[in-house]
Amino acid sequence: MVSPQPEEIGAKVKKTSERLNAHLLQQARGSNDLQYLASPVTGGGVQVNRFQQLFLLAQRQGHKQPADWTAATRQLRQSQGQRLLKEGKPNESAEENLAELTQQAETFASSSCRFCGRWGGVALNRTARSARAASS
Repeated sequence: MVSPQPEEIGAKVKKTSERLNAHLLQQARGSNDLQYLASPVTGGGVQVNRFQQLFLLAQRQGHKQPADWTAATRQLRQSQGQRLLKEGKPNESAEENLAELTQQAETFASSSCRFCGRWGGVALNRTARSARAASS
């Protein structure tokens, strides 16, 4: 269980956390090295994998729905010649890659994304929050 730090402390570090997280999300474009985002609420880090970071980055770039996040993430990965792995093996077809990425985006939208917004200091756009609330 994670305990929040006092509200006044969280408020003081919120902008710094948001700037750091914006930088970390940009780093996720080319690297899988960092698996955490800063949380002004807890004063620590929140684990967020690379795909989740790329989905959050897509949100910040104006992509509002999981299908939009998938398209943006897929385009980036294709430009880098990367394929998704499933059960340790690369997905060979574009359709398999798209299906796996779509599933991850939808799962993130329905569960993990809510957690990031609450604890991670990651600003979520209103449309994504509304879509998640409607599906709950």
